[in-house]
Amino acid sequence: MEILLAFTSAIFLFTILYFLSGVLLYDNLLSRRMYSRRVRASSREALKKDPNRDRFTEKGEAWFHRKKPAETAILSGRGELLHGYIIPAPEFSDKWVICIHGYTGAPDTMGPFGRKLHYAGYNTLYPALQGHEKSEKNTISMGWHDRLDLIDWCRSISDVNSAAQIVFFGVSMGASTAMMASGEDLPKSVRCIVADCGFSSVWDIFAVQLKKYSGLPAKPFLYPISTMAKLIDRLNIREASCIGQVKKSRTPTLFIHGDADELIPYSMMEDLYEAAGCKKEKLLIPDGKHGLAVNANPKLYWSTVKSFLRQNLAEPLRAVA
Repeated sequence: MEILLAFTSAIFLFTILYFLSGVLLYDNLLSRRMYSRRVRASSREALKKDPNRDRFTEKGEAWFHRKKPAETAILSGRGELLHGYIIPAPEFSDKWVICIHGYTGAPDTMGPFGRKLHYAGYNTLYPALQGHEKSEKNTISMGWHDRLDLIDWCRSISDVNSAAQIVFFGVSMGASTAMMASGEDLPKSVRCIVADCGFSSVWDIFAVQLKKYSGLPAKPFLYPISTMAKLIDRLNIREASCIGQVKKSRTPTLFIHGDADELIPYSMMEDLYEAAGCKKEKLLIPDGKHGLAVNANPKLYWSTVKSFLRQNLAEPLRAVA
């Protein structure tokens, strides 16, 4: 009897600890709390005055707000209201780029890239991903649920511009969102994808980050968060795989990564490139840091992007400003 009681108590204690750790990890990785922390940190006056702050990012975000982008909202196929912003091209154009931000980012953080594409003659759309900015969801799906929302955004563009040619341009988690979408039945209006420093799967990137920042192995520590993600957001972090999606993709994709990326190993780009079943190109930029490979070699970065877009759009791309 005593053995049975001890065993039952151990099972009960394990269950409590399992779910407590799952709640803690989920709250610190996949809740809106992470985006809110980034907003508070980036609003500090000391950060704004930091002379070492990246000017490419600062200039691009300032441009985004000066353009006073039009707020837009659509109803998703999942019955959720999606929020985003549109900056039209300087002159009428059928060319569109959906600029997809990263983890804890916001639509305006894609301003630096959108600015270049705007002056190249593109209409640009900036959606707020789940759990970020004005999104009505309080959970972050690391792009997995957002992949379906991208299809809804494409349809909304085609509703107002039937001849639209659409490009997905994502950075970090935004790149992974685009790659996750590539495995779906995309509208024919989607011509190509630019994926800058995306991760190979949600499970893999969490495993990398867990080991890097806490020294803990993926097993068993990712199991509690996996359970909570399924319970709270119907998110299967093992199923949320860019590798699995690009294998099914038929959308031309340019994979970009910096070899000095401190957050997402550039080896993930190699894995993605090898797995992709579509027309593909890759660009590894020496000394490129996470999300800032463009700064390490702007000429190479933009000339490669320009060439790739020209090849995959019906109309030639004008020079990138």
